[in-house]
Amino acid sequence: MNLLRSFSHLLQRNALAVQQQQHHITLQETKMRKLEQQLHELSALSQGLKQTIRGLYITGRSSRAELFVLQRKQSTLRRRLLDIDARVVQLQADMTTCQQVRNSARQKWQQLLRQENKYQHVYQFEKNTHQFKCVLSDETEAEEISAWNRSSRAKR
Repeated sequence: MNLLRSFSHLLQRNALAVQQQQHHITLQETKMRKLEQQLHELSALSQGLKQTIRGLYITGRSSRAELFVLQRKQSTLRRRLLDIDARVVQLQADMTTCQQVRNSARQKWQQLLRQENKYQHVYQFEKNTHQFKCVLSDETEAEEISAWNRSSRAKR
């Protein structure tokens, strides 16, 4: 019976580990969705800045001061665009890392599920064996009692 208790504890610990891995996978998937959303927002912002930069040009005759103001605006927008591009690269790297962590967690989760199946099988086998031994012991005891009763009757 001690072996059954040990397997029962092992199954409980394994079930807890499976649950923790599922939670870890869920957290990674949530993080991935947030990163994808941020990436989408930055892409939209980048497209808007590109459109704005293309729209900034001089029409007609302009003074030198107006030309410099326009160049400063374009320069500022290009700098912001470069910052956004750098942030996009960082987000893509974060997404790659998050995917790797998620895949690792899924592999661990699948391994834990296989272990749980093995433990369940061994637990059930040991439980059946224990029940069989108990039934066999009861039958042996009953046969011994009936043999003893027969022998004591024969002596009378």
